[in-house]
Amino acid sequence: MNQHSLSTPAFRRKALAGILLPLLVAAGGAAKGGGAGPNVLASPAGASAAQAETVEAAHAGGTPPVYSVINLAPPGTNARLNEKGQVAFSGPSYVGAGFYDGVRVHDMGSLAGGIVRVADLNNRGVVAGTSAFATDPFAIQIPFTWTVAGGYRVLPGPRDGTAQAINDRNQVAGTLPIPDAPYPGIPYRAVRWEPDGTIVPLGPVPALSSWPNDINNAALAGGYAIEEDVLATLWGRDGRALSLGPGQVEHVNERGDAAGYRLTSPEGSPDVRYRGFFRGAGSRLVWTGAQAGIESVFELVTDLNDRGEVVGNTSRPGGTAAYLWSRARGLVLLPRGPAVATGVADVNNHTQMVGRIALDALGERAALWRGASKPIDLNELVYRRPPGLVLTEGLAINDAGTIVAASNAGLVLLRPGRTGSDAPVLGPVNGLPDIVTVGQEVRPTLGFIGTPRNDGYGAVAEWSDGCVSPHPLVRSANGVGEVRLQHRFCVSGPVSLTLRVTDSAGRSTRTSRRVFVSDPAVAAVSGHGALARPAGAGGQALRFSFWAPIGRQAATGADRATVAFQGPFTFDGQKLSSVVREGRQVRLEGTGQFNGRAGHRFLVEAVDGDARTVGSAGSGDRLRVRIVHTGAAGKEVVDYDSAPAAEGAAAATAAAGQVPVAEGAIVLND
Repeated sequence: MNQHSLSTPAFRRKALAGILLPLLVAAGGAAKGGGAGPNVLASPAGASAAQAETVEAAHAGGTPPVYSVINLAPPGTNARLNEKGQVAFSGPSYVGAGFYDGVRVHDMGSLAGGIVRVADLNNRGVVAGTSAFATDPFAIQIPFTWTVAGGYRVLPGPRDGTAQAINDRNQVAGTLPIPDAPYPGIPYRAVRWEPDGTIVPLGPVPALSSWPNDINNAALAGGYAIEEDVLATLWGRDGRALSLGPGQVEHVNERGDAAGYRLTSPEGSPDVRYRGFFRGAGSRLVWTGAQAGIESVFELVTDLNDRGEVVGNTSRPGGTAAYLWSRARGLVLLPRGPAVATGVADVNNHTQMVGRIALDALGERAALWRGASKPIDLNELVYRRPPGLVLTEGLAINDAGTIVAASNAGLVLLRPGRTGSDAPVLGPVNGLPDIVTVGQEVRPTLGFIGTPRNDGYGAVAEWSDGCVSPHPLVRSANGVGEVRLQHRFCVSGPVSLTLRVTDSAGRSTRTSRRVFVSDPAVAAVSGHGALARPAGAGGQALRFSFWAPIGRQAATGADRATVAFQGPFTFDGQKLSSVVREGRQVRLEGTGQFNGRAGHRFLVEAVDGDARTVGSAGSGDRLRVRIVHTGAAGKEVVDYDSAPAAEGAAAATAAAGQVPVAEGAIVLND
């Protein structure tokens, strides 16, 4: 039930997201030149602006609360929040999953050790998502529901389906394969599973595919169907389809309203543009005034609450900006305060919004808007914040004001008040580079906050490389402590650190970090970190991790190469087919799985910007990522491009599409 009441984060992604956008670009009938589709767009109407401002002021009034911090999961985690303050999440690259029940985190495990993608969580604590068995070479997807009491339940039907959304009646909207589909790679049809397992087809069999993004408690689902065009579609309780014209529905609420976007560029236009829309229950569509290019369309409409308010991030001169839209006031840019850029992820039914502000001196900070008031840095509202902890983005907020946020220590829950977790609250692991070399010694530290009456803390550190390390040293006084570690890396490859801190009462909290260990004796290129967002961008940063041999060792070491991305999508490289070096730049090409689907091709152009010590920060590091697959009629479909404008002649330039590395490093070992 990806609606406001579940506080859907902005980073919700679909397995076919990479297919939709290029098909929209290629669809000749998709509202050419900005013209309307089958539904005539009406002008906004509703309550007066004065009435809206009065209600807004009432919700925004008073002193903002303080928040207690609860550690949930490592960085790069995908999560869902419900009205009970429970959280379901899947780990980086969908490896591992967990469920926070309001008191503690339960390990969800996986189906046969494969990946787990949490898609949704309802207010009854039922998780819906998709998994793949680790032993399946074709990465067949398995839709499931999960509960603490019952564990996994595989949803019935043919193999290779997905679960996308769940409502409070335990009805699940998702997809199943179309038998004898004419175009391999997109054989999906939208369906609904009833609680007893009955499958209700949604709409007629589409020409290519259909896909639900959301479902409300009245069983109204919203998404898209690909016919000659990509059509924004609603499906009712009886499964009948209502087309809203070219585009897609992102969210539906409990009133039956829908919000989404549609392509409005003329066919063949080099400037691909999308516009946001809103459709009230039983009424016609209206433009919201929000717009975006292909590089930021996923963040154009990030949430819709039950009051009919839409939030998202719209293109403006110089970048993108967070907005709030309602029938009463139209589109209003959220105040920036001292920030140079803003991004909004979620809104609750009190018009409280969370997202991100970018500050010149401090970088990105998690933010809270209370109505159209100035943003508040959530870091300033944290009670007993662990040493070094920085909240970087608010991801979801429920009606009780509970917030899920990203931080430099991973995914955290912000609970209003001074009562959070009795277990230790951990800050980030400091002094551990993303990339190290064999033989290098590190001495990381971690600060934590505990309960003064439970002083007497211990820590256990597990390094996956098996190299011998001294036991952690823990110092604490009055509930504030620090853990000191020491480790020398003895083997190359990816290595994970799992660190657990325990108090005298036996309560413990764990955190983890991944590093890549490079062998200086092997000529190779390696990278680990995150790309910089465009100026003012509202989208989620793309995290990257790769290693590949170069030169003479490329041919013999290609089977050991790794390429993985996480952020707006997940990508796992399966085969490296080409490695070409030109000076400080290395170009990698190969194939892999995009959101669990095989048959996608990747291009990576990595630039080690300056000669320096391995593992240190380099201001000149740049990266381009491009992922494509072959779609209908043999045409190339772009799933992702870090610089979609870099086509044709521009793509031939040395720096075409290369984005600065904002976190981590790219290292070229000669």
